[in-house]
Amino acid sequence: MKKPHVGPKMTYKDLEERVDLTAGDGRKYHAELPASWDNAEFVAEHAGEFDDPPDFPLGHDQNEKLKQAIVNAFVECKNIDLTDPNGSPWLLSWRMYPNKDHPLWKMEPEGCGCNCGCLAPRTWPPAQKP
Repeated sequence: MKKPHVGPKMTYKDLEERVDLTAGDGRKYHAELPASWDNAEFVAEHAGEFDDPPDFPLGHDQNEKLKQAIVNAFVECKNIDLTDPNGSPWLLSWRMYPNKDHPLWKMEPEGCGCNCGCLAPRTWPPAQKP
């Protein structure tokens, strides 16, 4: 079985050109980010089916830890009241991209199963839908 592709691969400069923008009136703005594909959960669910290093598949567990840390920091820094019946006044969404310039992403097949994206605030682990 072939491991699914992760991407798109981006460079620091690629992302900088999308997030460090200044409008004519001096306000900062952020351009759209491209959609991303991850395979972390897939790789975790198919452990041993790929020719991966012995420490695989850690990507999915690392992503869950990262998501929880981001959610916690977001709620704390923005003073979000998770009991507000109207929900949060702020929403955060993020994407993680493979660094196109890193040797890990120049290997064939790709050497990782660890891309992710998510949103906040939310309870963690994600609430189960009825």
